[in-house]
Amino acid sequence: MNTNNKQLTKEDVLKLAADPSVERRVDTVTKLSDFYDDEGLSTEELKLAEDIFRVMVKDAEVIVRKALSENLKENNQIPRDLAISLASDVESVSLPFIEASDMLTTEDLVNIVKSKNEQKQKAVAKRKNLQEEVSSVIVEECGEEVVETLIENHTAKISEKSYHRVIEKDNNRFC
Repeated sequence: MNTNNKQLTKEDVLKLAADPSVERRVDTVTKLSDFYDDEGLSTEELKLAEDIFRVMVKDAEVIVRKALSENLKENNQIPRDLAISLASDVESVSLPFIEASDMLTTEDLVNIVKSKNEQKQKAVAKRKNLQEEVSSVIVEECGEEVVETLIENHTAKISEKSYHRVIEKDNNRFC
């Protein structure tokens, strides 16, 4: 393992064992995430990192899970079960991950929209280059604020049919 201060070292693991405080766990998650991004890792090192992530994603402290989410949201090699766990967590953990992670499939995003959690729906609506299929579900399933968030997302792909549906829903509001 690399010994620069951004990478997880054997010393970090020993410190964590001796002092499993919240601050130490957050520091470990951050360093481990940086370590996990290293392309020169062996299969064993990747598996070890993933096993530690699986423990941390169940941590009782939200701040630890939030650090994990923030540090892994742009990582495209994390295991699917971790991605689903982070997206399913409480809002402070899940929202940054839902908005940014490419590990979530179209089906995952549709399921999040259908979950009826408005904050998570907004996180989906804010995603860069949101697929047309997901945009259509947002228009059909979500309330005005979420649809507004989608319309304000200039990178979202929105079909002409969905735009017409937005106008139709808006007109029905005034009838």
